[in-house]
Amino acid sequence: MIAACITLAPTVTYAANTKTIATVEGWNIKSRTNADGKFLACSMERFFLANKGDGRFRINIIAWPESLIVLLRGNGDFLKGEGVGRFDIVSSERQLYSGSIRYKDSEVLFALNGNDTRQQVAASRGWSVSMDGKRIARFPMDGAEAAMAAVEKCAGLDLQIAASETETPAFETAVTVEAENPIVTHDVLPSSAVPLADARQLKTLAHNFSLKIGRPDFRVTRFDSGVLQWSYGDDITSGAATVIEQSQSAGAYAAGLAIRPDQCTDSVLTLPLMVQPLKGGAHAAVVSMCRGKASVTVRHVHVVKLDSGASYVLNYETEANPDGTDMPERSDVLASAFGAALTAAVGG
Repeated sequence: MIAACITLAPTVTYAANTKTIATVEGWNIKSRTNADGKFLACSMERFFLANKGDGRFRINIIAWPESLIVLLRGNGDFLKGEGVGRFDIVSSERQLYSGSIRYKDSEVLFALNGNDTRQQVAASRGWSVSMDGKRIARFPMDGAEAAMAAVEKCAGLDLQIAASETETPAFETAVTVEAENPIVTHDVLPSSAVPLADARQLKTLAHNFSLKIGRPDFRVTRFDSGVLQWSYGDDITSGAATVIEQSQSAGAYAAGLAIRPDQCTDSVLTLPLMVQPLKGGAHAAVVSMCRGKASVTVRHVHVVKLDSGASYVLNYETEANPDGTDMPERSDVLASAFGAALTAAVGG
């Protein structure tokens, strides 16, 4: 439900322009726009002295429809140096985050994802932050409910989103609705699928996926041992697919292909792993992002593992603007494109 592993340089900017529009119970409510004046998101910000920990801190919570980005920045005595540590962030209600986070210059940035994240923050009366099993800060969250309500109003967010029912699995929707052949359903993924795909099958997958995401300029660069690699005209966006036999679950294999902190010189954010049941197997997706000086590299990984043991893998990379535009908010944002392409490749 919650996943992140991230840090940023001392100056964190998600938008070209940030404007304080209100102050609610000690929280500054801010509206964020990009360089062109396009609205991006709203946030709640507060400075405080930690009940436990060293000195003065700033907490900034940026709200998106189904996720939150949380920045915790203290003075130089909060977290000296930089590295990756095991963090646990617990509110007065429940655990909010547990996992590895990269920190730098007394700054920690992580993401909370899911339909109920805004309610989790609103219900919090205080947070406790531990690193490698040792508590390093504890601070109040007075007024968080009123502040989050102001953020939701600022951003025009659906106040009922946290109470919504479970959604139709995105992959099944993709296969039944977006498949080129309207009579094809997700039943076309047979448990008896062959363990290795030929070049034709993967070219079909790559071609249809590229068309679905609006990238007709794809070209195959290599095919070897069941692995197809392709690229696009900008030489930045790339993709690769394979069909293999491996023992890991779809989720474990997809998670292992996400960008790791040691593969990124600045910061890494990994969105929650999405795993959906599929007749004859399971479909997993994960999005990870590496922040650079001029842009953000985004990696989309989709894995379908069939009961036969065969796994269809797609690894697609692109770039997003550092001001927040084109940033994925969910790990299944390309599930429909992947589902339709896989249906065409395996069922057609």
